[in-house]
Amino acid sequence: MIAEARTAPTKADWSAIRRWLVRANGADLENAEPLYLFYQTFRMAGVRPTANAIDGLYYSFALAPNDIGLRLTTVRQMLTDKKVEAAEPLLAAVIFNPHLDIAKRPMLTQAMDRIKARDASGALTAMEDDFRMRSGLEEDSDQGIALPSTLPDGE
Repeated sequence: MIAEARTAPTKADWSAIRRWLVRANGADLENAEPLYLFYQTFRMAGVRPTANAIDGLYYSFALAPNDIGLRLTTVRQMLTDKKVEAAEPLLAAVIFNPHLDIAKRPMLTQAMDRIKARDASGALTAMEDDFRMRSGLEEDSDQGIALPSTLPDGE
């Protein structure tokens, strides 16, 4: 269902997809994936995630803190929510990851500089630029999801 929805997001039955993800979460409350995917359905649909979806994202990160894609998505949401101080240690763990060649990811370093200056908007812009640079497209390369060209109010 999700794969089909990604190819035709305007035709997708997002409510049905989310119901399946809620069921999957109910089957295993400690599995990060359904929570993360539930959050991502809002991005795929090009709409602002609900408070429930954002809470689910934060809990999914608590369950799987070593997942770099999930960590970066969580940092982006924290910056959107103006939780700059909370985002700093999460991004620092990525930047100082010995398995990541940070020289190839200069925008993440720029995002950290903006976070240290408590500039959530500038940090978010740098992170989105990093995603675009990595993918060569205007996509959320964590999941290959197209970003809307304009964000709904409140983001």
